[in-house]
Amino acid sequence: MDEYCTECGAKLKENAEFCTKCGTRINSHLCPNCGSNIDKSGNFCEECGWRLKEKESILKNKKLLIIPVVIIALIVLLFLGQTIINQTVEKQEISVGDITLNIPADFKLNDEKSDDKQFAGTNKYWDTPDGKYIQILVMPISTNDDGNVMLASLGGTKETKYERDGYLNRFEDGGAAFSYNENNENIIIMVSEENLFNQIDIPK
Repeated sequence: MDEYCTECGAKLKENAEFCTKCGTRINSHLCPNCGSNIDKSGNFCEECGWRLKEKESILKNKKLLIIPVVIIALIVLLFLGQTIINQTVEKQEISVGDITLNIPADFKLNDEKSDDKQFAGTNKYWDTPDGKYIQILVMPISTNDDGNVMLASLGGTKETKYERDGYLNRFEDGGAAFSYNENNENIIIMVSEENLFNQIDIPK
C-alpha cells in the first residue's frame, strides 16, 4: 500500500524515515495488513494486531551472530600480532657447550650467574635490566643413562618444542623450563616468562 508525505503529498519510499522531497520526518506508517495509520515505534498495529517488528528481530538475530565472529577475529588477530612481533625481534646467536641458539638481542650474558662449578656441565645465564632471564644448562649424559632417566627425574609434562620431545616444567613465579636430550647431552632451557620460549630459535 502506497504512503504519502502528510506535508507535501510526495510518495514515500517503503519504510522511509524522511520524505525525500521536503525532508519531513515520518513518524508513522500505514499498516501493510489493514492500512491503518500506526506509530513507527509500535510493535503491533492497534487496529488489526499485525506484528511490525519482524524485520528488526531478524536484524537483531544477525547482530547477535556477528558478535562471536568479531570476538574470534580479534583473538586470531592478537595471536597473529604476537607471532609477527616474535618473528621481528632482533636476535643474537649464542653457543652453550655444543649447541647454538638464537635469543633476543637485548639479553646480555651475566658472567656472575654463569657459574659452571655448581653443575656437571655448562651453565650460561642471560638477563635484561627489567629482570627477564634465559638460562641454559648443557650436561653430558652419563654412560649408565640414556638421558631419559634424568629428564624424567626433573618431572613436568611431556611436550614438544623446537621440534624436540622433552619435558616442560612451569614455576609458581611464572617462569618455566624445557628439558630435552640431544647429542648425548641433557639440555635445560629456563626462562623467567613462558612466552620467552617463542623468542628462542634452535636450529635443527
